[in-house]
Amino acid sequence: MKIEIQVEEICTFHHHAQWVNHASSWIGGFRKEEKIICIDKNGNTLTIGMDFRVAKEKDLFPVKAYRCIRTSEVSTPSKQKCMCGKDHIMHEELDNVCDKCERELS
Repeated sequence: MKIEIQVEEICTFHHHAQWVNHASSWIGGFRKEEKIICIDKNGNTLTIGMDFRVAKEKDLFPVKAYRCIRTSEVSTPSKQKCMCGKDHIMHEELDNVCDKCERELS
């Protein structure tokens, strides 16, 4: 079964070594309530290190990482231009700053 969810793309791991070397810095700084999912090129989720090893063995990279959009965020469904120059769903407390940029500022 396939489902559709609202997400914000965070990054792409083009190969296994890139995931090994950059995963903690690229996707490790999110708050506990923010759910991050990784999806291989066939649309399957990767949740533990073994999944990434299998993805390497079966040539399932690139793998994209996404932040799931929570129900509480859809009260402002329109994306706005962030200070980083991209269109993001903005953080409620800071004007013109997305969650990713807010983490980098703090």
